Amino acid sequence: MVISGLVFNQFACGLMSGPNATRPKVESPSENLTTDINEEEHVDTIWSQVLTLVSNKVFLAFCVALALTLTAFNSFLIFFIDFFEQKGFDRVSVVWMYSGMNIVSTVFRFIPGLIAQSPKFPTLAIPAMYSAFGFVSLCFLPFVTSFPVNAIVIACYGMALGGVVTVISITTLELVGEKRYPTGLGMVLAIVGIANTIGAPIAGILHLFIYSNNFFPF
Repeated sequence: MVISGLVFNQFACGLMSGPNATRPKVESPSENLTTDINEEEHVDTIWSQVLTLVSNKVFLAFCVALALTLTAFNSFLIFFIDFFEQKGFDRVSVVWMYSGMNIVSTVFRFIPGLIAQSPKFPTLAIPAMYSAFGFVSLCFLPFVTSFPVNAIVIACYGMALGGVVTVISITTLELVGEKRYPTGLGMVLAIVGIANTIGAPIAGILHLFIYSNNFFPF
């Protein structure tokens, strides 16, 4: 269900950010034959597109930054319940906060699409802005105590998480272009998936390292 929601979200954003469709002109059979021959001569294979994207340093930097951001955001969710229970909240209150975070994340995902429609706002600045917003939200969590304030802060975190995920399609299209968009999106999702797979065990090891009495007996 989670993967289906992400894919549907990217589909919706792709419709919002896609280029305006133009009706192709009617061509004669001879012109179509010539065009098909020229396209076959200059067609790009998937492997050639991958090599081209790998040589694009800006695209690789975007993939690495996105992978690290989503891995950090998702790693926090692993210890979501334990974190708030250690702060003194009961399980029901924690579940309500988790549900509210997801609702806010879903409802406010249209905002990055609206921002991307503005020609004055760089598309690549949207994920950076939402990442910074999520970072600030997480920094406040250890210092707030009341339930309402914790709920507001975690809602802001959910908004940031949803915003970063929403603009994956838009930013990928901006970096690689429409022609290489399918290959570029596949590479982004693959890199993010690998990072999430590796990041969860690393987060667990760090959690044990920090909170284990074997390392910190005091």
